[in-house]
Amino acid sequence: MSPTWDGVPAGPLPSSPAPSPQEAARASLRELAAEAAGVGTYVLHLPHRELVADDRVLELSGLDRESFTGRPEDIYAHMHPEDVADVIAQVEHTLSTGEPYSCEYRVITPSGRTRWTAARGRVVTDESGTTTALLGALYDVSAIRADFALSTQILETMSAAFYSLDHDWRFTYVNAPAEALIGRTRQETVGQVVWDLFPAARDSDIEATYRAAATSGEPTTLEAYYPEPLNAWYEIRAWPSAEGLSVFFLDITARRSAQDAVDHSTRTLVAISEIATALANAQDVTDLVTVMAERGLVALGADGGSVAVPDPVDPTHLLSYITANFGESARADFARLPLDAALPVTVAASTGERVLLADQGACEAFSAHLVAANLAAGCQAWASMPLRAGNQVIGVLTAGWKQAQVFPAEQLDLLDTYAAQCAQALQRMNAREAERVSAAQQAALVAVARALGEADDEDGVLTVFAAHSSSLLHADGSALCLREAGGTHVQVVTTDAYTSEVRSRLQRLPVDFPLPAVHTAVSGIPFFHHDRAQSLALFPGAQELYTAGEVEASAAVPLRTHAQLLGCLSVSFTRPRRWPPADRDLLEAFATLIAQALGRVQAHEAERAASAQVARFSETLQRSMLTEPPQPDHLQLAVRYSPAAAQAEVGGD
Repeated sequence: MSPTWDGVPAGPLPSSPAPSPQEAARASLRELAAEAAGVGTYVLHLPHRELVADDRVLELSGLDRESFTGRPEDIYAHMHPEDVADVIAQVEHTLSTGEPYSCEYRVITPSGRTRWTAARGRVVTDESGTTTALLGALYDVSAIRADFALSTQILETMSAAFYSLDHDWRFTYVNAPAEALIGRTRQETVGQVVWDLFPAARDSDIEATYRAAATSGEPTTLEAYYPEPLNAWYEIRAWPSAEGLSVFFLDITARRSAQDAVDHSTRTLVAISEIATALANAQDVTDLVTVMAERGLVALGADGGSVAVPDPVDPTHLLSYITANFGESARADFARLPLDAALPVTVAASTGERVLLADQGACEAFSAHLVAANLAAGCQAWASMPLRAGNQVIGVLTAGWKQAQVFPAEQLDLLDTYAAQCAQALQRMNAREAERVSAAQQAALVAVARALGEADDEDGVLTVFAAHSSSLLHADGSALCLREAGGTHVQVVTTDAYTSEVRSRLQRLPVDFPLPAVHTAVSGIPFFHHDRAQSLALFPGAQELYTAGEVEASAAVPLRTHAQLLGCLSVSFTRPRRWPPADRDLLEAFATLIAQALGRVQAHEAERAASAQVARFSETLQRSMLTEPPQPDHLQLAVRYSPAAAQAEVGGD
């Protein structure tokens, strides 16, 4: 039986019978083809392992016919020492399994050159299936190896990462830059299926692109992100070839990050511009919070926030306007905050410094109150930015995040910019509100002046005072303390805001009574107290009345005319409050109108009293000038006086 191997001319075995003419012709053709291709043939006979090789095999193996003994060891002796073990292992594997033999190895020629040789072979079996020989061919692949080495050198030295895949999607080559980018060596990669090594690429744009290139035969390009452990963006170019797919790729994470940063900056600038326009149209703090919720928080990447402003009537508290996405419960619980509450917003308001808390741990270290706020709002990171108008803190902008934050410089710059916009908007609102309040107060003062002008007596003045004092000043209670002529007591007229018991006790007080309003009525020195503690520190004897009247903040200004001190006008509030200059001016203007009205009434009353006295004196004088009429007999005479003037009783008949 003649051995055969598809595509490899083997020649007859030395032990074979003489061939027929046809077989000899075919063998000659195979030999000619093998010689033309530079292919040598060999047969390794078993079980004695006798090697039969033609001259081309000997030449390729660095041997000649004289030095060749027919043993495989002659071939191994001229192999590169690093390749011998692998070749022997491959031969033994083929002989034991019957699988095809394929191996490439280096040969050291007698001249010292290194030649790359490729060996292929198939086993030959007898009728029982026992392997009787290994039939094969040998050929020089040095030129191919040189070309491959050059290609490999090019691929290894270029900066782009490269790998190749065969038609079964297995790695066949990976260059050094690719090893660095994918985090695996070529020993770990070559021979492995790409989808097994990189499972996140399955059913992704990467797989779709690779399969499209392989199917269409057209190169394709894409940018794709691969998650952990690579966590990077890549620009991938895939070229199909007869061997499979060649893939060049670059790590473009930095470029994408830079572009994302530019895009983010552009979006941020547009958002800030739109926010500035929207804030310019905001009419009150509620509008400002709406703008912040709809636009500002998006630009900040926050999940909610608030704008807090000082309580206009209570300096110890903040009024907090909270976005709806924090929920009604949080909005209700944190709508009004004492300044001593351990929260970022109150600390920012008190110190004028921003407060940054990056995560839940920072919040827990800050205060238990803040932990409760986290639960209510669903956030774990906060930034509270003071809103300034000059050196004054007019409010606090707070943003909250559900995720932990790092607060890089770019984010802080954005927070500062947005806080400055909010501060400008709030300042405009405050100015508009101040103008509105001032106009309303001026109109109210005009109405008070008209009403007082129509008052004919002290009771009329007191009626106007009672009607306008609380609404004009938004006070919870007000009073007039008027000095009596004797100088030992003051009469106190109060509005109905006080209880009847308090009004009764205040009705008439000695001038040394320990009450701030009495002191102002007697001394003419005004006072503006923020809270009860400030008043009681100066007048501890007033504690009982202040407690009964539920008085916290209070103030009094003197009632003066050009000639004298009439007393004072006093107002009280049930909560602490500030006394800005505008409120002090309003109170003093109201007191001036009351004092002028009282002075005018007192002058009219004095004028009427003087006129009555003159009238009585004139009549007495006129009557004293009348003589007794004569009294004749039988006639009775009577004299009657009719004055010519109704007031002075002067002249007449």
